[in-house]
Amino acid sequence: MIGRAALVATVILGLTASGSIAGDKIGSSFVDNTSLSGGSNGFTNAISTNAVYSVGASKSAACKLKVQFKGLTGLSDGDLLICLPGADVKATGLPAGGAGNSVAMTVKWTALTGKALGKADLRNIAGGLGCGSVDSISWNGELDCYLPDGGYNAATQCASDGGLWLAPADPTKDNLLGICQGVVLGFRLTPPGSGLLAVQGSTNPLK
Repeated sequence: MIGRAALVATVILGLTASGSIAGDKIGSSFVDNTSLSGGSNGFTNAISTNAVYSVGASKSAACKLKVQFKGLTGLSDGDLLICLPGADVKATGLPAGGAGNSVAMTVKWTALTGKALGKADLRNIAGGLGCGSVDSISWNGELDCYLPDGGYNAATQCASDGGLWLAPADPTKDNLLGICQGVVLGFRLTPPGSGLLAVQGSTNPLK
């Protein structure tokens, strides 16, 4: 039996684009991996600019995740991209070998600025338990972002996948939809069927 307190703290600390956000500052980028140039769903490699990172050096500040894009095509003002950061984590309360999880968050496209931006404070989990409550490590970090899908319900999907859904205490605070915790390594939330916009990666053009 996995204790809820350990689960809440662990999934939050375990979420990351490329490593542990509890003590590390992280920066990364995206690519459309369908081809060298990408662009099939609105993200064109070497043209669209992008970043995903957790901010802050202190323990509390490092619990925030930010995803942003510039130069996307094919989106309308107010469209909400769906991003699913995930990782495998190990901490007290989880199986000894660790378990996977996914965070679900939205990223809003604003036509006026030509940017898509989403922020998620990973301390904002119902029950008053959040990021920094226990020590943990994470690996196999990944972050995929998908085109808008108004019919996608991350909480319902989490239950279908056999995960435990952890809802935000204040759903209006930012772009955090919730966290889906599994009990086996490699567990990830099934994504929407709207189409993959971009994945964590880098573009290395010919010089």
